[in-house]
Amino acid sequence: MKKIFTFLFVALSLFSLSDKKISEIETKVQQEGILHYSHPPKIIFVKREELRRILQRDLGKESVVLKSLGIINNEDSYIQIKKELVLSNAVGFFDPENGDRIYLLQGLGELEQEFALVHELRHYIQFQTFPELFKVLKNSLFCEDSAITFTALLEGDANLLTLNYFGIKNFPMDFSLLKLPANKEGAFLKEIFSFIYGAGYRIIKKEYEKDGWSGVFKLLKKPPLYSSFFYSKPYSPPSCPCENPKVLGMKMYSFIFDDLAKDIQGDCFCLQRDFLEGRILFKSSDKVAIALKKISGKIKAIREERLIKFKVEVKDDSSYPGEKRNDPEDRRGTL
Repeated sequence: MKKIFTFLFVALSLFSLSDKKISEIETKVQQEGILHYSHPPKIIFVKREELRRILQRDLGKESVVLKSLGIINNEDSYIQIKKELVLSNAVGFFDPENGDRIYLLQGLGELEQEFALVHELRHYIQFQTFPELFKVLKNSLFCEDSAITFTALLEGDANLLTLNYFGIKNFPMDFSLLKLPANKEGAFLKEIFSFIYGAGYRIIKKEYEKDGWSGVFKLLKKPPLYSSFFYSKPYSPPSCPCENPKVLGMKMYSFIFDDLAKDIQGDCFCLQRDFLEGRILFKSSDKVAIALKKISGKIKAIREERLIKFKVEVKDDSSYPGEKRNDPEDRRGTL
């Protein structure tokens, strides 16, 4: 399941949006963004406890991949930090699983609620206008390249619309405000959310400044599949030894290879019951040698010309009693 939500870092006096105000907001959002919904969503105000209960489902299923590759050290720590990040800072969300509902947190200031509603309304309209993006997200792990790329584009569009709505010229999001732990789990989440919200906004704004909303819609109708798009580099996954391989992409491999990830031409991985197997194709032989040295002793890998092949063990996590964490059928959704 893919949840699209709003982070907000302001505190104002407490009011509630009236039905009249909600209707006005819905009209303005459709006019401002040149897209319209077929029918209005259900706006549901929930208490913090209920919002936490709804949001915490399906968080962190990508942790087994991240741990296997050494991007994070501890699955439990990662899941708890991610949950706290989402549950403590989200003030509203649109859930495609129940495609006609937008949830807003009770007890916020009127302007906070309006900000959240504008952002989530745009996601609601995206869901009706660009359904293929949401289908991919529903069946993807959060660490997959297409999921990261599509989420960045959707958030970039929603943030641009929201800022235009309020007449704000600069994107104010700063994930350093979240004070994430100074460990690998916290560093990963800070960087990946900064990429999603920052790089996503910048690329959408660039298209908007060049061709207006038509340029943005063109990008969302035929979105790039790989995060290499954000670096203006080509990407083509090699063949992989499984029926339905996945792609991690440049952004995810940057947590392993740093800037060397930009020299990757393509990758693929297979998530099996007991192991994670992958292939990474580099542009040149000298880059492969450097990359292999970088992961030596951390990931079991071999080199074949410009290709790195790796295979790492995937272990059960006893913190999930009663669940088969290694079941490939149980690796859908996230965020």
